[in-house]
Amino acid sequence: MLQNAAAFWTETALYRYATPHFYSLEDFPADTRDFRAGSLYSSPWKGGWWRLADAVSYMETASISVLDYAAKYREELLYNRYQAGRDAIRRYEREPPYGYLIPQAQRDPMAAAELLRRLAFNGIRVSELTKDAVQEGMTYPRGTWVIPMNQEFAELARQVLEPQVYPDLRESPDGPPEQPYDAAGWTLPFQMDVRVVAAQQPLSEGVRRALAPLMATADSARPDAPLESDPVAATILPPPGRITGAGARLVIDPAENNAFRLLNRALLDRRGARRPAGALGRGVTGPWGPVRGRRRCGHPAANRRIPELARQHGRRVDSLAVGPIRVSVQHHHQHRFPGRRTEDPVRRDSAGIGQPSGAAGRLPQGVGAAGVRSLEAFVRNGGTLVCLNQSADFAIQQLHLPVKNVVADLKPKEFFASGSILEVMTDPTHPVMAGMPERARVFVDDSPVFQTLDGFQGGALAKYAAQGSPLASGYLLGGKYLQGAAAALDVRLGQGHVILIGFRPQWWGQPFGTFRVVFNSVLFGGEQTVGKAFGAAGFWTTPAADKPKP
Repeated sequence: MLQNAAAFWTETALYRYATPHFYSLEDFPADTRDFRAGSLYSSPWKGGWWRLADAVSYMETASISVLDYAAKYREELLYNRYQAGRDAIRRYEREPPYGYLIPQAQRDPMAAAELLRRLAFNGIRVSELTKDAVQEGMTYPRGTWVIPMNQEFAELARQVLEPQVYPDLRESPDGPPEQPYDAAGWTLPFQMDVRVVAAQQPLSEGVRRALAPLMATADSARPDAPLESDPVAATILPPPGRITGAGARLVIDPAENNAFRLLNRALLDRRGARRPAGALGRGVTGPWGPVRGRRRCGHPAANRRIPELARQHGRRVDSLAVGPIRVSVQHHHQHRFPGRRTEDPVRRDSAGIGQPSGAAGRLPQGVGAAGVRSLEAFVRNGGTLVCLNQSADFAIQQLHLPVKNVVADLKPKEFFASGSILEVMTDPTHPVMAGMPERARVFVDDSPVFQTLDGFQGGALAKYAAQGSPLASGYLLGGKYLQGAAAALDVRLGQGHVILIGFRPQWWGQPFGTFRVVFNSVLFGGEQTVGKAFGAAGFWTTPAADKPKP
């Protein structure tokens, strides 16, 4: 989309995918039961059996009709595409944004490279400053990436780089708002925690003179990596990692997602490594600290693989991190962490991950009553259970946690926050939030909102501001219900912890800015967490019982 091609989006109903179904009149929406032909439905289907073969035939007919249309009107379609590209170039030569500047110095330099690779893969041309240059009074150093907007797919760049504002659509002035069907906010810099600066004035002469378009080289494409199969996208690289200092231990920055890749690729084969609590570096304290293996480690320079991986995956490694862990997941999740998909009782030193696709009502069917008892025993004996998004409701209900989802019983006309990006305040002193900024943007999708009750022990990992709207991109109705509530909690249960994450930190593999919340959660377990409290004092307090409700 937004590449100047005539396009449309459609879906074909399969009735629970491949299960045959006989459609009767009652299965049709009331306003279509007259089967009257219309401009968007010229030959209404009147019901009966619907099978997988029907769906395939339907889509085949639609595809042939599209090809037939394109063949008949190829000249008009191609010329219109040319005109659309020409008009985009003219528009952004005359009005802002005239370009986007993305410095290489980021909290996670790799996230910026990943963002730009996605744009380049979709045809956006990216340049790089060959020397320092000034734009609107600010000096941008050599290596800064620049997206000039006088290019044919400029509208695509603007749509994914700027915030979305969903319109207030109503059938009548006093009627309920028309709510989004799907994602309403997808701003990539917010999701990926990347600083992107829009040029509100034409690119300066100094910037234009220093621009060098990134070009493909003969060996730049990597067919084994989907995004890097594009030869231009493959040239977008973060600053190389490095190792500084000397000693037998490495300290890496959890703000960089590739720090976790470094851990898993280089260190998880160290049999017998143990995970004492320790400093993460840069003033952050967390459970995954230095590792002392039973084998001699020596200076990292003596291990040829660690420096090489540091250059590939980490920006700065100061001085060893964690050893092997066991992870059980309810549904598949992969980022080079060793794990197993299982519904069996989890082990004491594992982290259990509950994925968001399992709502509270469905998870017990998969886990079962015996599984619930095993989970509770696992946590009470010192384990960590991690629940993402709606699976938090399962933990609250089944484990009888002193926590309430304050939006669970609200009607859509009262509260609606699905497929949007909201701002939260985090406690980066808590190990699960290590590496997160104090103000972060998270993707919510029918997500729970937490309030703690009497008897709660633990703390908040993230919370919404007590005043104002947290909406950063998309659509939010009933923002008052979020004010002062928690977006993520660490709930103490016996000797263990239940981590409730009330957003989707892994949504469609896109929010690089919150991946580390999942990674930290996986590493939040073992002897260093048993029976212990974490987090900054005063970041969260259980509200008084007489506090007025919104």
